Amino acid sequence: MTLGNDQFDADFWRRQSVGLRLFDRVEEVLGDRVLECRFLPDRTPQVLLEQVGPDDVRVIGNLAQGIGLSGEVKVVAAAHGAVSRWQQLAQDLDELRRRSPGVLLQYPTASSRFQPEPHRIALTATAEDVAAALHGRYGAAVTLQVGALRYPPDPAATPLRASFPSLPVMDPGRADIRLQAELTVTRGATVRTAVVLTNRSASPLEVQTNGQLTAQILDPETGAVAGGFVGAQTLPLIPFTAGPRGGRVEIPLLVGTASMRPELGYTLPPGRWQLTAPLDLADGTQHRIPALNFNITD
Repeated sequence: MTLGNDQFDADFWRRQSVGLRLFDRVEEVLGDRVLECRFLPDRTPQVLLEQVGPDDVRVIGNLAQGIGLSGEVKVVAAAHGAVSRWQQLAQDLDELRRRSPGVLLQYPTASSRFQPEPHRIALTATAEDVAAALHGRYGAAVTLQVGALRYPPDPAATPLRASFPSLPVMDPGRADIRLQAELTVTRGATVRTAVVLTNRSASPLEVQTNGQLTAQILDPETGAVAGGFVGAQTLPLIPFTAGPRGGRVEIPLLVGTASMRPELGYTLPPGRWQLTAPLDLADGTQHRIPALNFNITD
């Protein structure tokens, strides 16, 4: 028999609802021994315990049968030492947040009693020493990223192919775009500056942003993307408009110096670099600002 979509959806949600009831019953019966209840990708219910005793599979199977849940329920034990590692890691992350605000870009929430390994942690590009300490203490229990790159580097990884900006440069006959002032950035830092756009066309020119443009850093010799900003941004729609025939508008520009090339390290080294940034126009076209020179210093 072939099930129609309506029948399939009904069966799916019925099994989902019954599975959630099972999770509630398991937690009532086994209490703090339950670390996590979740559905696997194939929708099989799974119960994670700190340790699986000889009667646990039978007890959970009886609970499932009692509420009318047919099919397999997986009962698995956490990896050896995973609970104590998680508790210690949660404390270390909490201390790091207090001691060095802003260093952690992504991390597991410490509010839950347990999180399965590996724990994904993303750090700013200047936090290589923090990554080294976490890696030394937790090893394969954590997956670390420093800026845009994995930590520690994988020696067996295939070298990255050079990436080049894909958008066309804004036609200088339509708009002239320059940095607001000469720009120098300290290695590893993120700064906010601005570009000044002068409209050369006969129509208003509206640039749609989230409040700012975000720079890509280019190798001045090859034009390849070498780095940029790594982190979360808000996504409001904030337009900037330059009037026709010489109208000017100042648009904020976010410039980060995290490296995206492993051979350069986690932050871009001092020297002469170039930046560009995507431009989304109100007419639906996409361009980028021309390559503009700036400096990175120690």
